[in-house]
Parts: sequence; C-alpha cells; structure tokens
Amino acid sequence: MSPSKEETLVHDYPLTFGKNTIGPMWGLEICDGWFAIIDALFSRFEAHNKNTTLKNRVVLSQVKEKFGALRVYVDDCDDPFPSWMNDEIAKAEELSRKTCENCGDPGELRGGSWLKTLCDPCRSTRGV
Repeated sequence: MSPSKEETLVHDYPLTFGKNTIGPMWGLEICDGWFAIIDALFSRFEAHNKNTTLKNRVVLSQVKEKFGALRVYVDDCDDPFPSWMNDEIAKAEELSRKTCENCGDPGELRGGSWLKTLCDPCRSTRGV
C-alpha cells in the first residue's frame, strides 16, 4: 500500500494499530485498490476498540494479499475469539476476490501460478 494511504489508516485507527505505529508488524502488504475494503473493516474494529478493555482490543498483526485475495490477521484479543470479528474479516476477504487490487474497480481472479484479482484494464497493464 502506498505510504500516504497507510499513514491515513494509522492516523484514523490508532487503537486498531496498537503499538505498531507504522503499520502492523509486517506492514500493509496490499495494493491501493483494496483501501476502501480495509478502511471499512478497520472502522468496525476501531468502534469495537473504543468500547472495550485494553486486553480485548482488536490489534492488527498482518494485512497481505495471498492467492489473489486479502488476508487479515489480528493478535489474540478475546478468549474465545469473537465470531463477529471472523465474520467481518471473511466478508472483507470475499469482497477482495471481486475487487481489483490495483485500482478498486470490479475485478476477478486472474493468473496461473501467481494469482491476482484485477479488472480488465489493470490485467492488460500488469500482464497477468
């Protein structure tokens, strides 16, 4: 993700980023096209974090692309892990499979040995 978009997320969702002030431990390893998906997901996490105790906060550990789809990993917060959180992450991951990771337009899974979710124009420019 571009540094400016990552900075926006870190600024807007400080409780979700926790001690990881420059992004999750591994950074935001995604393209800008999924910014809106991540922004909406982090908004739900931040709302939860504002209304819970420190030990029950959702804190990101990694956000990346894998097999052409978004993957979001969080540190343990509640025991047991809240089902609503799994549901929200699953919705975001499913939406990423239909959204061009490069530009954010509707897209589809493309490629052979290296999978990417791209729209037709981005597919042409990226050669997938």
